[in-house]
Order: sequence, then C-alpha cells, then structure tokens
Amino acid sequence: MTDLVNEEVRPVVGARECHCEYGRDKASPRSVRSIVDDPAAAIALAMAFARICRQRGTEIPAPAVDLLRSHVDEGNAACTMVFAHLHARGLIAVVRPTSLGGGTHDRA
Repeated sequence: MTDLVNEEVRPVVGARECHCEYGRDKASPRSVRSIVDDPAAAIALAMAFARICRQRGTEIPAPAVDLLRSHVDEGNAACTMVFAHLHARGLIAVVRPTSLGGGTHDRA
C-alpha cells in the first residue's frame, strides 16, 4: 500500500494511530497501515458505505472503492466478489475493464 492511499483512506475510515495498550502487545500497537492492508476491513468499509449509499441513491466514495480495488488487484477472491456485487448494483461509478472484470474507480 502506498502512503498516498493510506492518506486518502484515513479520513474515510476515521483511523488514526492507536495509543491504547489495552489487550495489545506494547511492542506492536495496531497501526493505520495494518487496517488498510486488511482485506476484511476493506470489505467492511465498502459494505457499510453500500448500505448508506443505497438509501441515499449515491455511489460509494472513491477512497473506499480504491481501497477495495487494491485488494482486488492483489487477487483477493472475497474482495473481487464484493467489488463485482457492488458494481452490478450500481454503487460503484465507472470502471475500466481489466482481466478480473472490474477496474479502477473513475469520478464521472
């Protein structure tokens, strides 16, 4: 993951470095990078936005789609399935075709 993606996603997920030591090894607190690199977090974020956006008739915000797409590009099957589902429902804007049947998010 690039720092650029990390900086774009941070405001969307409301993430920040965690300084809480409760239930964690003091030597390795969970960082924003580990959240961004987690495919399950990308799916949860996309599905949360999908519920909101479906009710409002809008599309999922680009940083959330880009995070999900980065895991699709890495070959994650679950992210690929969720991406295809959201695209089929019209919750993801315009996509450029790739070998996976999806594409990167464009703002139209």
